[in-house]
Amino acid sequence: MAGSVLIITDSRGHKATDSHFPVARGVTTLVDSVYILDRGDPENADFFNRQDNAPIAARKIDQNYNLDTAPSYPLEWITPSDIDTISIRLERPVSNDFLAYLGDVFSASRFVNDPVGLIKTRDKDFLVELKDILGDFIPGIALCRSLADVQDFKSTYGPTVLKVLSSHGGKGVFRVGVQVEDDIEEADIQALIDEQGGILVMEYLSPPTGQSDKRIIVCEGEIWGAIERCPPEGEWICNRAFGAVFKATDITEREQKIVDLLAPVLQGHGIRFYGIDTLVNSHGTRVLSEINALNVGLLAVIDEETGNDVCDRLAQYIAGEAL
Repeated sequence: MAGSVLIITDSRGHKATDSHFPVARGVTTLVDSVYILDRGDPENADFFNRQDNAPIAARKIDQNYNLDTAPSYPLEWITPSDIDTISIRLERPVSNDFLAYLGDVFSASRFVNDPVGLIKTRDKDFLVELKDILGDFIPGIALCRSLADVQDFKSTYGPTVLKVLSSHGGKGVFRVGVQVEDDIEEADIQALIDEQGGILVMEYLSPPTGQSDKRIIVCEGEIWGAIERCPPEGEWICNRAFGAVFKATDITEREQKIVDLLAPVLQGHGIRFYGIDTLVNSHGTRVLSEINALNVGLLAVIDEETGNDVCDRLAQYIAGEAL
């Protein structure tokens, strides 16, 4: 057994049930050294602020690592040359400048997902570029730079969803033209465009049988597992933070086709482990709605609800990259 792995994370958002912990513990059984580089440690403030030659403080962990024991592992000063492989698991905000900085500092290390590829694929406007590749496997979508652009899109597709480019976790998502109380006003749309420089718009999908969101975990083009999320009564966003209910699910032929089309594109950007989300369109078939490669969640939920072993497989994959 050999190799060293660095997992970059932020303990300030962790919960005891997060997949971060079983994955990290699993890696410790397969390589010599696993270090946790935590944005929550004050000693790393200069590093996360991209200061040149900033020291890096990390905790070397073992099989007893969990939410309660994490602070008990002493900080050690490490150098980039100590590290063979890096896995990034960070909640936003994470700037593109920081991702580029990571690539420079750890230029001799291997990344599970390449930082430059994360810069390319992390924001919502990347989905627009996939329209030519995916065709009707992705809903109507556009990047709007003005209120007039939004109005033109709405005139074509009708009810529309607006997404802030850096949104995540179901936040920064709005409806317009649905004629409900939470329809966003035009003045507020203009304010978001002014603030963000643009906004992603997507046709509003409201199938007769009700909407559900499916998270599919993919590695190297292979589907490892999936979970379906159904919104609670009175909600329309299918997200854990909004009280979504989870249930086991199967992969449809269309979803397999989406993965087959996406895999070479994402791997071309150095993105090998990721989650995609699908929604149901008006024809009752699944279409792509999201790609997440920066902080891929719900792994432990999938394992618990379906009996899969996604956490263990990811640990083995990360370790394999370090050996």
